[in-house]
Amino acid sequence: MTRTPAFAVAVCAALALAACAAPAPRETSQPEPATATATPPPPVTATPTPAEKTARLAPEPAAPPPDPDRLRGLTGDEVQKLIGAPQFARADDPAALWRYRGGGCLLDLYLHADGAAYRVTYFQFRADPRGAGGAKAQVDPRACFAALLQAREDQS
Repeated sequence: MTRTPAFAVAVCAALALAACAAPAPRETSQPEPATATATPPPPVTATPTPAEKTARLAPEPAAPPPDPDRLRGLTGDEVQKLIGAPQFARADDPAALWRYRGGGCLLDLYLHADGAAYRVTYFQFRADPRGAGGAKAQVDPRACFAALLQAREDQS
């Protein structure tokens, strides 16, 4: 049997290609060594607690109602700048009574002469007898004071 030179070239080419092919993987029972560049774990994100979730959804707390004690010691001019002119005023030197009405309540301010000015020495919040519940109704001084301040802001 005679072989042709083309057959010899084909066999050589096949052997050359087989030598370039990657070696078959070997089965080993030993684990592969770890590489020096390990991938860092993903960052840990804190899961918000139910209270934190509620706090995020809750509206901002309302400002506390104004403190009526800030009236004590104010001059008549300062009172008028704060809550406006009184609806009723009576002066019997050296004292004066100013009355404010609003929000279903009354504010009675008692002022006493202090040199040329009058200053608040006492005040009282009470129910407006013309309102619901009459004069016997309970009055929240902070709510009444807030209503008077709001009425002043609405006027300006």
